[in-house]
Amino acid sequence: MGIEYLIGGFPSHNPIVQKKERHFEIEAGDEVHEIVSNAYYQWWEKNKEKEFNDFKDVDPLSGTAFWWH
Repeated sequence: MGIEYLIGGFPSHNPIVQKKERHFEIEAGDEVHEIVSNAYYQWWEKNKEKEFNDFKDVDPLSGTAFWWH
């Protein structure tokens, strides 16, 4: 896991991350970005063949303690 999930350096792969329970504290560091990038990668792999409308409202981080913007 880790940097290999940061495909192309797109902003969605290097987001501003916060814990769901603490909305105003930014989380950073390799461990947090590894969790978030892996969750996003898994979400994308599961949905990439679907029509956008079928997965556009699914939160890629729903299985984690984090949210992003």
